[in-house]
Amino acid sequence: GVMYDVTAWNLLMYYGLDALELDQDLPARGVSPYQKDLARWAEPAVSKVGYIVDGHDDASLTLAARLMEKGVWVRAAEKPFELDGQSFARGSIVVQNTDNRDCGASISEVMKPGHTDRVPPGCDLHAMLSSVASELSLSVHSVGTGQGPGDLPDLGGSHFKLLLRPQIALLARDHVSSYSFGSIWHAIDTKLGIRHSHLGAEWKWSAPDFRRYSVVVLPSTSGSWDASHLKSLKPWVESGGTLIAIGSSAHQLASDTSGLSKVRLLRDVLDKLDDYEMAVHRDWQAREKTIPSTSAVFSHTPGQEGPVTWDSTYSRPDTVAATREDKWRRLFMPAGATLVAARTNPEHWLMFGTGESIAPLLNGSRVLMATSEIESAARVGLFEPRAGAPAQRVGWSSVPAGHDVFVRQSGLLWPEATQRMTNAPVVTREKLGKGQVILIGFEPNFRGTTAETRRVLFNAMVLGPGMGTEGVVTP
Repeated sequence: GVMYDVTAWNLLMYYGLDALELDQDLPARGVSPYQKDLARWAEPAVSKVGYIVDGHDDASLTLAARLMEKGVWVRAAEKPFELDGQSFARGSIVVQNTDNRDCGASISEVMKPGHTDRVPPGCDLHAMLSSVASELSLSVHSVGTGQGPGDLPDLGGSHFKLLLRPQIALLARDHVSSYSFGSIWHAIDTKLGIRHSHLGAEWKWSAPDFRRYSVVVLPSTSGSWDASHLKSLKPWVESGGTLIAIGSSAHQLASDTSGLSKVRLLRDVLDKLDDYEMAVHRDWQAREKTIPSTSAVFSHTPGQEGPVTWDSTYSRPDTVAATREDKWRRLFMPAGATLVAARTNPEHWLMFGTGESIAPLLNGSRVLMATSEIESAARVGLFEPRAGAPAQRVGWSSVPAGHDVFVRQSGLLWPEATQRMTNAPVVTREKLGKGQVILIGFEPNFRGTTAETRRVLFNAMVLGPGMGTEGVVTP
């Protein structure tokens, strides 16, 4: 109990705060109340091109969701870009005038034959945007030109993805965890502030009509999803839906019986670990942009594909020994709450706004595994440079030469557990038909407090229908 309370809830690590240590008592007047100097919100200038809200701010997703609910077409940037001498991050929200030509049209114009009514008649795009931005105290940049300098993206290019309105269904009741469901419900209500539906998970023979929704969220459960639930969801996903499974629901979908995901649990793939380790290597090479030398690329003979930094001499134990070893290590997995460090793929849209790492709160014995055909947006462990460090084996996988791996952020984590979870994915995304399945193997909004990982959930819900599916939309 003492270990759980003292180390797992280290608030400095929990919220990523800096700390100061004094070797003496505080002076009598040494502490003053903290005051945040909030700049007054300024209404953006009217633009003939469009408006941008930087994606670093989590509230940018709130603005996008609320505008889409009002009928406004919104885009998200896949890459960093620069316009009017100002730089913007991946995930920045763009509202273009050309996407919203009907906004500002008179009622008589809207009623003409062939007119497409995508937004409320008589609306004013600038006024609507300014109203929502002022509610959120968001700074809005009025665009003077859509042309980026040099090779940077232009507004008319393909790197600004048109989003689809997130019509969210959140499954509830029956065996659904009230903690998980409640925290997600609260986040949608208070942070996004958009409408959504709660669907009871008690159906056995007649499933709800999912066609009205673009996003379905499965919170963690205290039981197992019935086969009829998963069977009902599959054709909806294949038709273009975004299915998001949280915590234990993600672990349940990571099964060959679910029919929804090719992600698997570590305990079920101990005879195929080479395939999963290769995915770790490929992900790292992509992150580090490891490419062959110019001479190798333009050579007329086969050359080395790139620097080899991983241990390739290790001989794995046979499946029986690996199963026995994994069963022992499972006993040491965190039972309470442990914060671990996970490296992100900063270019993946699920990680927009999160930086180079996140700190998911993990517990339980289930460890997700993904091959290279599955997108792993975040994996456990930060590779930190250390000169001269040899390539080393850690559990089922390895760490590249010249690096150490940092795993435990806060809480109790036994070495056996560290070995088992290092390099395992905690957020995955995979295509299924025209839709997608997103697995988040932890509670991203634990008790409504984990703001950093809540951004991952919001990215999935708000950006998902436009960034990861093949919905047909004509702006």
